[in-house]
Amino acid sequence: MHKLRNISKYIKNKKAHRRDLYRDASAVYKAKGYMDAIDRIETFIHKWQSKEPKAVKNFITNIDDTLRFFEFEKNLWSFLKSTNPLEGYLKEIRRRVRLVDSFRDERSCETLIFALVKRYNNQGRTVPLFKKTKSTQFT
Repeated sequence: MHKLRNISKYIKNKKAHRRDLYRDASAVYKAKGYMDAIDRIETFIHKWQSKEPKAVKNFITNIDDTLRFFEFEKNLWSFLKSTNPLEGYLKEIRRRVRLVDSFRDERSCETLIFALVKRYNNQGRTVPLFKKTKSTQFT
């Protein structure tokens, strides 16, 4: 998670604190629910505020935005906590589009991307890449 990686540049005593600070920060995202995560944040702040104030400030800035995955069903949390599956799939779409080299028009490119997304969604993924809505039109 990017939030955890960003802490590193704010740690004063990297050698002594980095491993434990990362462990305690990542425990927030392993919580059993939103309120458990809030408790873990409070524990993190209490433990690290005096030792690594800049790292704590960086970590808790906009922390609530990174906890939104708790609002969804538990089976979706691992997918929502990380952007890695989405980033990997978008990379694959870019690779496939480059293979074609040139398209007749914009619509032919959109058709290929639609087919790739539809295929992805039909492969039994837990979370569809894009949900079909009434406003989605590919006619």
